[in-house]
Amino acid sequence: MTGASRGGRRGGIRWPAPRGGLMPSIIPTARGCAVARTEATMRVNRPGNSRPRGFTLLEMLVTLTIIAIVATMVIPAFRDDSLLRVMAAASVMSSDIEMAQMMTIADPDRPVVVRFDPDDSRYWLARADDPDNPVAREDTDEPYLVVLGLDRAIAAAGVTFTVSGMNQSTLTFNEQGGLDDFTATPQITLAMDDETIIISVGATTGTITQTGG
Repeated sequence: MTGASRGGRRGGIRWPAPRGGLMPSIIPTARGCAVARTEATMRVNRPGNSRPRGFTLLEMLVTLTIIAIVATMVIPAFRDDSLLRVMAAASVMSSDIEMAQMMTIADPDRPVVVRFDPDDSRYWLARADDPDNPVAREDTDEPYLVVLGLDRAIAAAGVTFTVSGMNQSTLTFNEQGGLDDFTATPQITLAMDDETIIISVGATTGTITQTGG
């Protein structure tokens, strides 16, 4: 055999001649190495060589502990849903009372009142000389009628209210924004389950305050 056949250069690498004068049957090229690695990986990952790993007792205990912690935070949130609904009703109602005040201050010759209907959980804004008919909203031109649990007050579903300290369940304002009756002490009590918020209107200033909740 010649020198080229006893030893050779393949792929830029010089390989010594093996004993017996035979060249290696597998030349470690880049492709050959990749094939060898793939075959080795297949041997390692054969079903007979490994078993699926299950959960340890410690992992299960940690998981159950996390579930218990989350439950303690979520359950009270559902229990407090009634408070959120009462707060939503108080927010909408307070803003509408303020709207009646501003409309009266802007046009004192045509004062706007807030008329309450506790039996149907609703109220509306109307002109003092026509208290049974709601005025039209400036943004939608729809009657300024609010029903708890519908439209703007949809978040207040299930909330009821009672009124006290007002004549014919009506809040009437003067041109300064205070109550037309300085001796009145009007209150609206919003309630759901055990949650309650009381809205009070100051007689002289018309200041709206909320207590409870």
